[in-house]
Parts: sequence; structure tokens; C-alpha cells
Amino acid sequence: MSKKWNLASLKDYFELMFAERDNRYMQMFKSSETAVSTALAAQEKAVNAALAAQEKAVGAAFEASEKAIVKAENAQTAYNVRSNEFRAALDDQSKSLLSRTEADVRFNQLSDLNDSQLKRITELEKFQSGILSSLTTKTESKSTNQWTIVLVASILMFLFGGIASLIFFLVTKH
Repeated sequence: MSKKWNLASLKDYFELMFAERDNRYMQMFKSSETAVSTALAAQEKAVNAALAAQEKAVGAAFEASEKAIVKAENAQTAYNVRSNEFRAALDDQSKSLLSRTEADVRFNQLSDLNDSQLKRITELEKFQSGILSSLTTKTESKSTNQWTIVLVASILMFLFGGIASLIFFLVTKH
């Protein structure tokens, strides 16, 4: 037995169809929102882990520097104790001083090391800014996706309204 269409049954049919579509769009939106949230959480975890590793490395370098300073101070104290006489001090000094060429070589080595450290710092800063811009881009992309979903839903509602009007017109004409 075929069901006869009238205005009330047609209205009920379209309302049911619109409600089903709304539910589908809401499920799609929630699943994409969950995926984006998961990705952002993973990215944040990775950034935090990288920052913790950097902090640990800096802490270790600082600790090594402190130990070296203490060692150097102890060595200087021992040197001062041993050089009680002026002649012994001059003799020790002449044995321990570097020539000008050796000092220039070592100074150039330290300068090169300093330059390489500055390059590494610059690279780390670029890496960090890249991560931050990536997070900003993902946030902007999420906003754009939401607007796209709303636009598509609006267009579909407009098309369904037009089809409903056309059917209503055809039904009332016959």
C-alpha cells in the first residue's frame, strides 16, 4: 500500500531528514574536533619533552662549568701557596705562560667555538619559532574548517528548502 503525500506528511518527512543530517554533521564535527585536540595534545607533549631535554642539558653544562670553576680556583690557590719566593714565582711563571702565537691560536679556537655555539642557539630559536608558528597555523586551520562546515550545511539547507518548495508547488498544482 503506497502512502499518499500530503503537506503534513511531507513536512514530517523533511523534518526527519533534516534532523538525521544535523546528527550526522554534529558527529562529524565532534570527531574532527577530537582528532584536532588529540594532535594538539601530542604536539604539546613533544614540545614539553624537547624543552625538558634542553633544560636538562643546560643544567648539566652549568654544573660542569661550576665544577671547572671550583677546580680552577683550587688550582690557583695551590699555585699561590707553592710560589712563596719571588724567584720560584718567576720560574713557575716562565714555564707556565704561553707564547703569543700559542695564545693567538687558542683565542682563535675559543672564538670559533663561540661562533658555533651562537649558530646552534640561533638554530634552536628558529626551531622553537617554527613550532610556535605550527601551533598557530593548526589553530587557524581548525577555525577555517569550522566555517567550511557551517557554509556547507547552509548550502545544503538552502538546496533542501528549494527542493521542498518545488515539491510543494508540484503537489499543490496537481
